[in-house]
Amino acid sequence: MTTFKKQPHDDTHGNALVWLLVLIALAIAAFFIFSTKRPASEVVDSQSGTPVETTVLEGEVVCLPHRDTSGPTTMECTYGVETIEGNYYGLDGSQLPTDKQGGYQTGTRIAFEGTLLTSEQMPESFWNTYNIVGILQVQDYWEYRDK
Repeated sequence: MTTFKKQPHDDTHGNALVWLLVLIALAIAAFFIFSTKRPASEVVDSQSGTPVETTVLEGEVVCLPHRDTSGPTTMECTYGVETIEGNYYGLDGSQLPTDKQGGYQTGTRIAFEGTLLTSEQMPESFWNTYNIVGILQVQDYWEYRDK
């Protein structure tokens, strides 16, 4: 009588196929995770409810220059930013968290992020007093250094 000895089953090809399928599934998942555009956190206008585009201004914190320098001017310092292009913007920090309000000083190089208001959207008295392009309603800021 012939006896058959049971041979151990070598399933190297089957294991390789399973690992290949796992790698393909991970690649597909990674593709969808990293290529799908996620909605940016939107700032919404409180009155109209429409999304408002945020802007980043980089420059130096300065005391805003007065528009009319022919007569007497006061010595107060209204903070603003002079951008790299030489434009001046007023800063409205009322939307900043309490711990970040007033945390910048003149001469500091800072990037400000927020909603830009043009002359049509800001009080005329402010627009007429200071030589500015607009006012940035600051939502965040960070100090930066030139390389």
